[in-house]
Amino acid sequence: MTAAAVLACGAWGLTAAALRWNSAERAGLFYLSLGTGVLLGVMSAGALLLGPFAAAMDPVAHVYPATVWLLAWWGVFHLGLGLVMQTYCLARRWAGRMTGKYDIDIRNVLLYWHFAGGTVLVIVGVTVAFPLLS
Repeated sequence: MTAAAVLACGAWGLTAAALRWNSAERAGLFYLSLGTGVLLGVMSAGALLLGPFAAAMDPVAHVYPATVWLLAWWGVFHLGLGLVMQTYCLARRWAGRMTGKYDIDIRNVLLYWHFAGGTVLVIVGVTVAFPLLS
């Protein structure tokens, strides 16, 4: 699950870089950074689900595995929303509807990724660190 946090932070950082590249009117670097961010987001979602699956956590066996699965799916849901938003920004820039001057789309998407990235960090922190406390 730690890989999920690293990948989500990568997607988050690349979204921030995409905003900077868009503001500088560097379309190629914008597409590269945001496209890579989408890829890292998909990989992060997969890693979130792989964690409890690889640990053979049965969500109906006990409340703890059920909670871990719920948190993992909660993170995947929010990453999925962020991926839709990133893809929307790619399409807006490609269609000429988003420029360095008119960039509220990518700015709002970055605001959302502050939330989504933080959410994944908390989920991974709780699910990885909590068992160490007992």
